[in-house]
Amino acid sequence: RAQRPVVTGLVRDARTAQPLPGVAVRQQPGDETTLTDETGRFRMALPRQRAATLQFTLLGKQPVTVRLQPAADTTVTI
Repeated sequence: RAQRPVVTGLVRDARTAQPLPGVAVRQQPGDETTLTDETGRFRMALPRQRAATLQFTLLGKQPVTVRLQPAADTTVTI
Protein backbone atom coordinates (compact mmCIF):
# COMPACT_ATOMS: atom_id res chain seq x y z
CA ARG A 1 0.00 0.00 0.00
CA ALA A 2 1.46 3.35 -1.07
CA GLN A 3 1.95 6.04 1.53
CA ARG A 4 0.23 9.39 1.20
CA PRO A 5 2.45 12.35 0.28
CA VAL A 6 3.33 14.65 3.17
CA VAL A 7 3.66 18.42 3.07
CA THR A 8 5.61 20.39 5.66
CA GLY A 9 5.64 24.12 5.95
CA LEU A 10 6.08 27.31 7.90
CA VAL A 11 3.41 29.94 8.59
CA ARG A 12 4.58 33.53 9.13
CA ASP A 13 2.83 36.78 10.04
CA ALA A 14 2.59 39.05 6.96
CA ARG A 15 3.38 42.19 8.97
CA THR A 16 6.23 41.01 11.19
CA ALA A 17 7.52 37.91 9.33
CA GLN A 18 7.52 36.11 12.68
CA PRO A 19 6.46 32.43 12.78
CA LEU A 20 2.86 31.88 13.90
CA PRO A 21 2.12 29.07 16.38
CA GLY A 22 -1.42 27.71 16.77
CA VAL A 23 -2.60 28.24 13.19
CA ALA A 24 -5.21 25.68 12.14
CA VAL A 25 -4.28 23.99 8.85
CA ARG A 26 -7.25 22.21 7.25
CA GLN A 27 -7.41 20.12 4.10
CA GLN A 28 -10.28 21.01 1.78
CA PRO A 29 -12.44 19.17 1.12
CA GLY A 30 -12.13 16.94 4.12
CA ASP A 31 -11.82 17.11 7.85
CA GLU A 32 -8.11 16.49 8.42
CA THR A 33 -6.70 19.35 10.49
CA THR A 34 -3.42 20.06 12.24
CA LEU A 35 -1.96 23.03 14.12
CA THR A 36 1.33 24.82 13.61
CA ASP A 37 3.80 24.19 16.43
CA GLU A 38 5.55 26.79 18.60
CA THR A 39 7.91 27.59 15.70
CA GLY A 40 5.10 28.03 13.14
CA ARG A 41 5.82 24.71 11.40
CA PHE A 42 3.28 22.12 10.33
CA ARG A 43 3.24 18.65 8.78
CA MET A 44 0.25 17.03 7.09
CA ALA A 45 -0.41 13.96 4.97
CA LEU A 46 -2.18 14.83 1.72
CA PRO A 47 -4.58 12.91 -0.49
CA ARG A 48 -2.94 10.71 -3.10
CA GLN A 49 -3.92 13.18 -5.80
CA ARG A 50 -1.32 15.51 -7.27
CA ALA A 51 -2.49 18.79 -5.70
CA ALA A 52 -4.18 19.76 -2.46
CA THR A 53 -6.01 22.78 -1.06
CA LEU A 54 -5.16 23.85 2.47
CA GLN A 55 -6.92 26.54 4.51
CA PHE A 56 -4.98 28.37 7.22
CA THR A 57 -6.94 30.09 10.00
CA LEU A 58 -5.94 31.99 13.13
CA LEU A 59 -8.16 34.09 15.35
CA GLY A 60 -7.84 37.77 14.39
CA LYS A 61 -6.47 37.03 10.91
CA GLN A 62 -8.18 36.55 7.55
CA PRO A 63 -8.19 32.88 6.47
CA VAL A 64 -5.75 32.03 3.69
CA THR A 65 -6.38 29.25 1.17
CA VAL A 66 -3.45 27.75 -0.73
CA ARG A 67 -3.48 25.19 -3.54
CA LEU A 68 -0.19 23.37 -3.73
CA GLN A 69 1.69 20.43 -5.11
CA PRO A 70 3.03 18.03 -2.44
CA ALA A 71 6.61 18.40 -3.63
CA ALA A 72 8.50 20.89 -1.51
CA ASP A 73 8.51 22.78 1.76
CA THR A 74 5.87 25.52 1.76
CA THR A 75 5.88 28.91 3.46
CA VAL A 76 2.51 30.57 4.00
CA THR A 77 2.22 34.19 5.10
CA ILE A 78 -0.97 35.39 6.76
